[in-house]
Amino acid sequence: MSYQPSLRSGPTAPISLFRITLEELSSPPVVRGVAYWRSLRGTRRFPSRHALSTREMLPFLRYVALIQVLNGGEDYRFRLVGDAHIDARGYDFSGETIAEMRAEASSCADRSFALCEYIRTTGVPYALRAPITTGGTGWYVANRECAFLPLGPNDSLVDYLFVVGAYAFQALAD
Repeated sequence: MSYQPSLRSGPTAPISLFRITLEELSSPPVVRGVAYWRSLRGTRRFPSRHALSTREMLPFLRYVALIQVLNGGEDYRFRLVGDAHIDARGYDFSGETIAEMRAEASSCADRSFALCEYIRTTGVPYALRAPITTGGTGWYVANRECAFLPLGPNDSLVDYLFVVGAYAFQALAD
């Protein structure tokens, strides 16, 4: 039996058994990424994408993904995908949209879309700690911890999502 939490989009947060607060995050690169995001935002609700610096993110850059909002939330494009995300998914999905991903993994794409929509429409960060099953050179269970953080030119418009996620892998028994 495959276990997947229920998610729905709308004005309220997506329902997930795996949601945690930003303060509950424990993975060092994710905690560092959230601290960086907070330092950039200052007194604003969230910082601008232009405030990000790859030089400042070097210690945790492999754990970062940057997702662009397309056409007011019609779709989302993965503009930057760090190696940790690529390793976890088993392929490089840089440049892909959620709509393009839907053909191969519709339930994952639907959950990702609902989560992106929640962050775009509310400007509220979202953190989770959840198991995922992933392929690549073999099948693994990964426990992931991720923070999804809004970015925008002002406090009422989210045009990018700053994601910091770390994965702990364990091979499935044959």
